[in-house]
Amino acid sequence: MSNRSFLNLEKIPDMLSENSPTDYKQLDFLIENCLTARQKQIIVLYYYEKQTLRQIANTLGITESTACRTKQRACKRLSHYLYPTRRELSNHEHPHL
Repeated sequence: MSNRSFLNLEKIPDMLSENSPTDYKQLDFLIENCLTARQKQIIVLYYYEKQTLRQIANTLGITESTACRTKQRACKRLSHYLYPTRRELSNHEHPHL
């Protein structure tokens, strides 16, 4: 997959609400360096190429539920790095996490 330096938060609604424009470079870095190749593919196809999960599944030869779970895991992984304060609070409230 080619370098996706054009990625920005405006196109990822799940993460838009609490980020400032200075986070765009951070998100781009995280997508490039912290996601698996498959997660990166699905994020790009879903948010930037506007494909449905069904279309993505057909393109990649996986089930729609696998595409959905992979997208969710990618978003969770990104938010893990984008919101460290939230993670710390979560760990205090639920020590087993």
